Amino acid sequence: MSRYCLEYADSDLFLLNDFFKQFPLPITEYNWVIGDILNMMDLSEDKNHWNDIIGEREDYLFITGEEFHCILNEFEIYVIFSVLTAVPKETIPYDLTQVPFVDGNADFYEDDYTSPVKECVFEVGFCDSSDLIFTVNEEGIERMLKAAFPDLKPYCEYGV
Repeated sequence: MSRYCLEYADSDLFLLNDFFKQFPLPITEYNWVIGDILNMMDLSEDKNHWNDIIGEREDYLFITGEEFHCILNEFEIYVIFSVLTAVPKETIPYDLTQVPFVDGNADFYEDDYTSPVKECVFEVGFCDSSDLIFTVNEEGIERMLKAAFPDLKPYCEYGV
């Protein structure tokens, strides 16, 4: 597992569509756990869709890559605090006993942090519309991450 940080990230990267334009991880090739869902919002013209998407949930979504892709194609989702965790496509969504989250989670900022989603291959924490923290468990994704974000630095150099 490797951890990296992009400090003072361009605010456009907190719009999920823009994030995935710069970091071209194929969304539909994974299933996704999305934590801190109450710290996200829809900036589309009629702006009420995020509550429709999350329904009664207050902690996380566990959705297929196809569902996530549809959300991103249809809405303009902005993140303040959140964690996106990619898991292998064959991982069937299940009820999590521990949920990944950033806002108020001191463990997330530890050097030896491990995602509570045991199948995690990639995780990005969006921190207060400022910093991005990445946890990567696959070499191919790590190479893609470094190519997409040249200012990336090892997490141990992050000044929390």
